[in-house]
Amino acid sequence: MMERMNMDTLRDATEYALKTAEKNTSQCEVFASANSVRTIRFALNNVLESKSITDSGIGVRVVVDGSMGFSSTTLLEKDAIEETVLRAVKIARNKKPDTSFKSLPSPKGITRLSTPSDARLKEIDVEEIIKLGSAPLEAGLKKEPSLEFSGSTNFVFEECVIMNSLGVDCEDSSSFIYAHVTAEGREGNSEFSGIGWNVARTIEGFSPDKAGEEAVENALKSKGGKTIKPGRYETVFGHYAVADLMEHVLSYAVSLGSVDAGISYFTGGLGSQVAAEELSVFDDGTIEGALASKQVDDEGTPTRRTQVIRNGVLENFLSDSYYANKASKPEKLFESTGNGFRFAGTPGRRYDSAPGIFPTNFGIEPGKRKAEELVSEVKNGVYVGRLWYTYPINHIQGDFTCTNRSNTYLIEDGEITQGIAANSFRINDNLPRLLQKIKGIGKETKTVVVWGGASAIIVPEVHFSDVNVIYAKNEEGHVH
Repeated sequence: MMERMNMDTLRDATEYALKTAEKNTSQCEVFASANSVRTIRFALNNVLESKSITDSGIGVRVVVDGSMGFSSTTLLEKDAIEETVLRAVKIARNKKPDTSFKSLPSPKGITRLSTPSDARLKEIDVEEIIKLGSAPLEAGLKKEPSLEFSGSTNFVFEECVIMNSLGVDCEDSSSFIYAHVTAEGREGNSEFSGIGWNVARTIEGFSPDKAGEEAVENALKSKGGKTIKPGRYETVFGHYAVADLMEHVLSYAVSLGSVDAGISYFTGGLGSQVAAEELSVFDDGTIEGALASKQVDDEGTPTRRTQVIRNGVLENFLSDSYYANKASKPEKLFESTGNGFRFAGTPGRRYDSAPGIFPTNFGIEPGKRKAEELVSEVKNGVYVGRLWYTYPINHIQGDFTCTNRSNTYLIEDGEITQGIAANSFRINDNLPRLLQKIKGIGKETKTVVVWGGASAIIVPEVHFSDVNVIYAKNEEGHVH
């Protein structure tokens, strides 16, 4: 394991890089970060891997005659910093001016969180990581040893320093833990599975046993191996399934960058009714104790609450400073919503990436119905607890595809009657259409971090009146 970089070292390197860059640029920005990601992975009822990734470095963004250059390094000695700055300047000088660029952000303060991070996650020892990380597996095995468990627990601590030539000077730290467990079994010729998860910002708030126990409960409830035929179904999507749609099919469409690129199905839709009146969508990086809350984004802009959709009406897009400025010419229409983050393939804030637009705590405001009320309103349909391989197949129109995974049940006469086999049907539909087909939203919200996601998704269950299943397998596994 690499030795963790302390904040003083990051700050010293950032200050030196900024002073160096200011000599040869009209504007410049330095972002330094240090990340610690510990992962416990288990499968086949055994802990298979304990992995730790620790990295740190700085990224330098410069503006020279209207052109932007970016470079990064893990080496924080002065000569390496000077070389990184020169490389960024050279890149800028070899590019054409960006006529859409206006300015880097000016100082606007910081959103103060009472507990931005859990300091224990910065220095937690290996023994405690293994104990906490394997607890979901142990809890599942204790509850039902006949099932097969797989999953992982991730512990993330991140800290950063941001400075620019306009006076931005701030630092931030954040931490989070998330555990996912899948419990699988077989009954006759059919397989069944259930998912459980638990997320927390601090060790104190983490309840790993709940993830394993929940996976068992959902798996046993999924027994039955029922299949369905292609067609249109009233469908209640569970928390994890709703989060999957939010992360993979909705979040890109509410990004101002996607609007600029012409790939958002909400382009030109501000102020119009884009969903049922019951739906309100927000992004809020300021929620105390929430998983993805930050004090500033990775450009030094304070986080905030942004109402994206209110009562079905599209009110705003998420943005960083670049696209807010670009979309505001010739008049000011937008400002950064504090969503300019540097995320990549691994958890943490990345020094080696330029800012992009990402949600923080991205959610749906709770509705008025209890979970059993949502189900009772469905005469004949399905409950889908988890989707799999969810992705857009037409970004501009909002068409998407996915398959059912865990926690899928048949609903008959307003009651869940039996489990539907995992991976037994595929949904092909259009999200803008489905948003207009919402019949009910649940009262209880849960926080989800989906596979490959960078945001915390805070969602209730949602009842859609008309979901398109394009193919399904019968009991023998043949496609209808």
